[in-house]
Amino acid sequence: MKISKTLEKLIFVLTCAVTLIAMIFINKPIPSHISAGNYIDEVSSSFYLMIYPAIQVLILLVSRNNKVKYLMMHSKILLTTEQYQWIVNGILLFVFLVEATMLYTAFLI
Repeated sequence: MKISKTLEKLIFVLTCAVTLIAMIFINKPIPSHISAGNYIDEVSSSFYLMIYPAIQVLILLVSRNNKVKYLMMHSKILLTTEQYQWIVNGILLFVFLVEATMLYTAFLI
């Protein structure tokens, strides 16, 4: 349990650090949407990157809600607290990887 809580904090801090560093050093537009054909449809300013830590805060707040936790842990497939925490960590990691993909494509354009 402690490992998954530490991982949760690490992913969130890493996302915030990458966002702040990118906002400081990237002066060109950031892609805000990439189509399936790997074509950049829309671009935004670097302040758009703040949405990724905001999404993670929202996920963390919702995952702390006891009603949501009860619903997830007492559904047809019973989850342990550890499994629930790993699901939350997986979602946080996915949000970080989306941000990393957007930053990678920002360096390509």
